[in-house]
Amino acid sequence: MALVIKRKYMTKNDCYKMGKVIKPKGIIVHSTGAKEGKDVDSDYYYARWNKSGVYKCVHAFLDEKSVTEMLPVSKSKTYKCWGCGSGSKGSYNNTHVQFEIIEPKDYKDKTYFRQTKEMALQYCTHLFKLYGWTKVTKTNCLTHAEAHKLGYASNHADILHWWKNYHNYDMDDFRKDLSKRIAKKSDSGENKPKTKTKTVNTKSGNLNCRAKASVLSKIVGKFKKGTKVTVTNKSGKWSKVTGKATTGKTITGYVYSKYLK
Repeated sequence: MALVIKRKYMTKNDCYKMGKVIKPKGIIVHSTGAKEGKDVDSDYYYARWNKSGVYKCVHAFLDEKSVTEMLPVSKSKTYKCWGCGSGSKGSYNNTHVQFEIIEPKDYKDKTYFRQTKEMALQYCTHLFKLYGWTKVTKTNCLTHAEAHKLGYASNHADILHWWKNYHNYDMDDFRKDLSKRIAKKSDSGENKPKTKTKTVNTKSGNLNCRAKASVLSKIVGKFKKGTKVTVTNKSGKWSKVTGKATTGKTITGYVYSKYLK
């Protein structure tokens, strides 16, 4: 089963209109709390929630076939959702990406449970990679009910009323399964930055290496023409490099990409 992500933003929902951007620190897994089954998909909730006066909105809905994102979810721009309410200490709406799993008509349906669980694991793995999270914890991957116990959500029971009661599967099991996938991707090198070896190619003189990608940033050292450097990242006209400076010490910083070949 491959991860399929669709995007259909609720542009008429007041939460979307507010457009508050957050820096995500974790994920909350919800279920819809209604026995709907395969006859109901994300379009059903899009039609119900994509209007003004609906004071709820999550980042995505998930069924056995796909994930549909209804608020922007990206490294550069992730909107705040209205998904878990508030608790005694605040709200994880300000820090967590949240999605709803559409529930089956029959909670005992093992096939639907396995399919949606797999889709949720794949989507969470995708989110961990997207935001650069490397370790699964009880605060960065949890249910609405767990968020409430921590003081950051309203009092709900999802998703364990379905998973635990009918399939003997809880969030500790989910976190263990997710951790294995995150570790597997890390071991495969998928999350490691790609590097290239380049040669300093200045017309004359040495190449300044700066602490940040700005001409106003502090010079941390200089590279001679012909020096081999390792490029680990590019940001606009700048490259982040590591190499041996004119002093003989190995330094890391930013140089103009046009002086590398």
